Amino acid sequence: KTRRSPYVAREENTRETPLARLISRTQRKHAERSAIYRRRSAIDKKTALDYYLKAYVLNENAPNNYAGWCYYELGDYVKAVEWANRNITLDPNNSIYYVDMGNVTNALGLFDYTRYYTKKALEINPDLASVHMYMGQAYELLGDYQAAMDSYETASEIAQATGNPQLD
Repeated sequence: KTRRSPYVAREENTRETPLARLISRTQRKHAERSAIYRRRSAIDKKTALDYYLKAYVLNENAPNNYAGWCYYELGDYVKAVEWANRNITLDPNNSIYYVDMGNVTNALGLFDYTRYYTKKALEINPDLASVHMYMGQAYELLGDYQAAMDSYETASEIAQATGNPQLD
């Protein structure tokens, strides 16, 4: 009988090993701490980023848009792009990662790319009012004011239908 390594996350009968539970619990703890710091000042965003990166080390195959978002908020757009690309690669059907990439490209003034990534997000989930707002901003910055107005109107309609007062 061969003995399985305790570092294997799950045994063959899909029960979690004690080590896998500990890693999962530790990863969750780091993510929770980072969320607290992320809501505070820029100094605390660095602390939040440290916790997100600790959580990442525990599970490198899990997408983590918050680390990229912290880099974005700290103005490190190169790292933000790296994380957005990594997340898109790991989970290409999650619209949020395309939105993240759109936000970074918008901050860099690459509005054609902003439009591209925002369109990808809308292909995946056309019912996100905020994404229609981002699309409107991209169109507006590209000088396509009619398309911008159409996107803003769509965002408003979705916000009203879903009861989202922030975008209404």
